[in-house]
Formats: sequence, C-alpha cells, structure tokens
Amino acid sequence: MIVGPISRPSRQARVWVGELPERIEGKVLTATKACAEDANAPKDAIIAVEMKIDISPSYMYGLLGGVFHKEASGNFRTLIHVTENKEREFVDSLAHYSSDRVIWAFPQEYSDAVLQTIMRHKLAPCGTLEINCAACSEVGSNQVIFACLTQVLIAALLENLLPEQIAAIALESNTANARTVLGLQ
Repeated sequence: MIVGPISRPSRQARVWVGELPERIEGKVLTATKACAEDANAPKDAIIAVEMKIDISPSYMYGLLGGVFHKEASGNFRTLIHVTENKEREFVDSLAHYSSDRVIWAFPQEYSDAVLQTIMRHKLAPCGTLEINCAACSEVGSNQVIFACLTQVLIAALLENLLPEQIAAIALESNTANARTVLGLQ
C-alpha cells in the first residue's frame, strides 16, 4: 500500500507499507541494542518513508525503508545495506522537480546517522530491522534527514502505526531533535 504523496507547507511525505519501492544491496553494517520487551511491534513489517522538507533556498530529501521481523531475542538488531552505487536513478522521487539527481543508494555517511539515531533512541522493538531500501539526492540529502527518517521508522514499529499515521508523523518530524541526536546542536 502506498500513501501519498501528502503535502503540508514546506513538507512532503510518501509511505509504503507491505512493499518497498526498490531494494538496494551492498556491504552490510550491523548494530545490536537491548529492546523493549513489551513493544507491540507487528510480527513482520515492511515499511519505507520518503520525505522532502523545503528550507529556503534549498531542501532536504531522503527515502529509507526495510523489513522488520519480530523476535523474542531480547535485542533490536539492525542490518543496513550500504552502497555508493550511483547508477540507478529514482525518477519518480518527491524531489524530481528539482535539478537535483536522486539515486537508489545509501552512502556510509548516512548509514552512520541511522546507526547513531537507533543507538540513542530510548526504546526499540525486539527483532531485526534490515534497512535495504534507500534513496538520496546528490544535493538535498544529509545526515539530519536520515536521522528523521529513522525516528519515523522506529515510531512506526513501536506504535504499530497505520500508513496514514506514519505519513502524519513524517510530516511533523522534528529536524531540531534529529540535529540534537546527531550532536549537531
């Protein structure tokens, strides 16, 4: 199911649930932390979130998604596919009207933001999240947008959100909070 694109002043979001718009493969980074045993996460979830935030005169853009499998392991394990491959262009992205080029890739610098956000998040669902769907733009992407997207994905898993609720959270995501998580403020 695809919800969106949904727009609010200076923001756009699109959400995929039960499917991913594209899969990436690359070197896999792994991180593990204790989980919230009572987290009400679905047994299996496939979620991707795309966001574009206008910040005059530029914007921030990113897409992040993956597959979550609930497990009674006592841990939240994250597997992140990292790739610098710039061959596949995402022509239907929310940033397609800009002169910026959006590609299906996930560079190391953005995966670091995802890992840092996950490790600093107070709660995490028990299971494994494999992040194997990502798109970034050559100009509009940065660590802050991927920290925001990570926060949205974790909230969606912990709260077992419906697609429309995930989109609403994405549209309300707090870039200042993401900057703090990354130590940028």
